[in-house]
Amino acid sequence: MPLSKPLRGPRRFAIRAGTLGTVAATALVAVATTGTAGSAPPSTAPGAPGATSLGGTHPIWATAEADRGPVRDDTALTIQVYLAGKDPAGLAAYARAVSDPSDAAYGHHLTASEARARFGATAQQATAVERWLAGAGLHTVGVTAHTVTVTGTAAAAEKAFGTAVREYATADGVFRAPAAPATVPAALGPDVLAVTGLDDRPSGYRTADLIALPQATGQPAEARPASAAGGPLNLNPTPCSDYFGQKIATGVVTPYGTDLPYLTCGYTPQQLRGAYGAGGAGASGAGYTVAVVGAYGSSTMPADANTYSAYRATAGFAPGQYTEKVTQDQWTDLDVCSRWQWTTEQSLDVEAVHAVAPDAKVLYYGANSCKDADLVAALADIVDNHRADIVSASWGDPLATTSGNQQPSIIAEYEFVFELGAVEGIGFDFSSGDCGDDDPATACGAHKGSSRTQAEYPAASPWVTAVGGTTLAIDGSGHRRWESGWGSGLQVRTGPTWTDTGFWQGAGGGAAPLFPEPWYQFGVVPGSLSAGAGGARSRVVPDVAMDADPLTGLLIGFTQPVGTAPTPVYAEVTLGGTSLSAPLFAGIQADAAQARGHAPGFQNPALYRLSGTPWFHDVAPGTDGGPPPAAVVFPPYGGGSYAVFTLDRDQGLATAPGYDPVTGIGTPSPLFVRGRPPAPVR
Repeated sequence: MPLSKPLRGPRRFAIRAGTLGTVAATALVAVATTGTAGSAPPSTAPGAPGATSLGGTHPIWATAEADRGPVRDDTALTIQVYLAGKDPAGLAAYARAVSDPSDAAYGHHLTASEARARFGATAQQATAVERWLAGAGLHTVGVTAHTVTVTGTAAAAEKAFGTAVREYATADGVFRAPAAPATVPAALGPDVLAVTGLDDRPSGYRTADLIALPQATGQPAEARPASAAGGPLNLNPTPCSDYFGQKIATGVVTPYGTDLPYLTCGYTPQQLRGAYGAGGAGASGAGYTVAVVGAYGSSTMPADANTYSAYRATAGFAPGQYTEKVTQDQWTDLDVCSRWQWTTEQSLDVEAVHAVAPDAKVLYYGANSCKDADLVAALADIVDNHRADIVSASWGDPLATTSGNQQPSIIAEYEFVFELGAVEGIGFDFSSGDCGDDDPATACGAHKGSSRTQAEYPAASPWVTAVGGTTLAIDGSGHRRWESGWGSGLQVRTGPTWTDTGFWQGAGGGAAPLFPEPWYQFGVVPGSLSAGAGGARSRVVPDVAMDADPLTGLLIGFTQPVGTAPTPVYAEVTLGGTSLSAPLFAGIQADAAQARGHAPGFQNPALYRLSGTPWFHDVAPGTDGGPPPAAVVFPPYGGGSYAVFTLDRDQGLATAPGYDPVTGIGTPSPLFVRGRPPAPVR
C-alpha cells in the first residue's frame, strides 16, 4: 500500500519500577516474576543472610532454558547504582500534598536546593555505596546527585551484588544478565534504589510516532509547488483545505455514498491558538519556561523555527528565548537510536510549544542517547537545577513486549525524579502513544513488539500528565467547530472497489496495572476501565488530550532530506500524533500559568477536579455537532486510488461522555487558558 507509514524513532532503553504515594518500589518483585503488580518492597534475599534483594534486576528472559553459561571473569562492566535519597516515603507524601488542591500544603513548593536537602541522597549515602563497591574491586568513575557509576570485571560485580552473571540466548541474540536478583548489604538497603549495567541487552525508548500525511505517488516532492510565491517547499498532498471542510471532494464516489471533505493542509499557529482560546494578549506563556526533552539535537534549530515563524507571519524566538543543552561530543548509540527521527521530533515539539505559547522560553534538552540512563539523567538535571516550569516529552513504549518485559528496576528512578519535580512545582507532560491499546494483532502493535493490550510508559506514571489525542475541526473564522477522539480506520479504493484495511493509527491509552489507581482518578475514571484482576484498580491513561490527528495536524518547517536532493533542505509538512498533542498542552499550560501568575506544577489532581466543568470540552460521539464520517485524502495513490480515513475509530479504545481512554477528561477550553480555577476544597 503506497501510503507512507509513521516515521519510527528509537526504541526505549527502559528499566521499570513504580512509585505512588508511599508505595515506592512496591510492584517491582511481582512484575519481574509474574508480570502483575504486587505490594512488597525489596526484601531480604533467600540464601543471602543480611543482604537486601533488588527486585526486577533479574530479567524474565534470563531463564534456565536460555542459559548458555557464565561470562568470562574478566568481562568489563560499567554499572550505575541509583541512590534512594533520605526519605522516599516523605517525598511521595509531600509531592501529593503540594499538588492536591484539597490539602493545606497545596502550592507550597520547595526550591531545588530545599528539595535536595530534604529528600535527595546524601554525601554519606554515596560514600557508603562507593566503599562497598570498592571493597568488591569495582572502581568509581562518576558520582552525581542520583548515581554512583563504577567499572570493573564480571567477577567483581558478582562479588558485590551476590549473583552470578551468565549469558542467555534470546530471539535478538545472546546477552549477559544476573542469574538471580542483585543484592546489596542490608545496611545499604535503604540507600540503593536501583542498579543497571549487569545485563547488556539493548533496548531503548522510541519517539512517539511522528505521523506525516500520506505522500502522493506520481508527484515527486522536488516538483511540488511552494505554498505561496517565494514560499517554502511544501510536502503535503493536494488538494487540501486551509480549514476543515473548506474543500469538498465532489464527484468522488466514497464508501459512504456522500461527498466528503478533503484533509486539511495543516493548521497554523494562529488557528490553534484561536481554537484553544490562547489568542490575543495575556495568554502567550510569558514568564515561564517549557523544557522539551528528547535525544541528540538538530544542528538547524532554532534557525528552522525562526524561518517557519517568518513564513507563518508570527514572531520568531527573541534573543535568549530559546536555549539548548546538547553535548554532541558525548552522543552514543546513534545507529540504534535513529538520530534523524529525534531531529524531526525536536522540530515538531519546539515549534508546537512556540506556536501556542509564543512568549514562553523554550529549553531543548537533548539526552546523549535514547537509553534510560541518558534520558533520566536529562530529566534529573532539569529537576535538580529547576531549569523549567513545564517539561514536554514525546517518547515512550509498551512495558510488556514479545522479547520480554522491560526490566522494572529503573522505573523507580524515573518515579523518584517525577516526584521530586512535583515537590518543586515542575509538571511533566508525556505523549500517550499512537497505537491505541497497543494490540499486538495490529501492525503498529506488532511493530512495537507489544505482547498484550496496554498503556505505555512513562505516560502511565501516576506522577505525569498523559496527553492523548483528538481530531480537531477548525472553521474558516479560526474557531473550534468540534473534536473527536483521534483514531483512524483506513479504506483504499482500487478501481470501483473500496478495501477496508482496518485500524491505521490512533491515540494511546488504557489501563496500566503496574500502578495502583491514583487518588485523583477516584470517582472520575469508570471502574470498568480501571478494574483489574482480583478487584484491584489501576492507573488509566490519558489524563487530557489535544489535537493529534495528522489529517488536522500542525504545519511545521525544518531542514530535512527531500526526494533526491543531495543535501537536506528546509521544507514544510504537516505532522501529527501525540508527539504533537503533548507539546501543545505544555504550551497551553504556559499560557494558563501567565494568566494565573504561577506555574502549574504536577497538575493532575487539579485537572481531575475540573472534569465535567466548562474548563474542559468533553470529547464524545455526537458532541459539538459531531464529525462527518470520514475525510478524503487526495491526490490518488498508486494507480489512481483514493484513500478515506474514518474518524473516531481508535484501536481497542472508545470515546464516551465523561472520562474516556482516548481523550481523558477532554481538551482545554478558553476558560482553562484564561480563567482562575475554583477555590481549593480543604
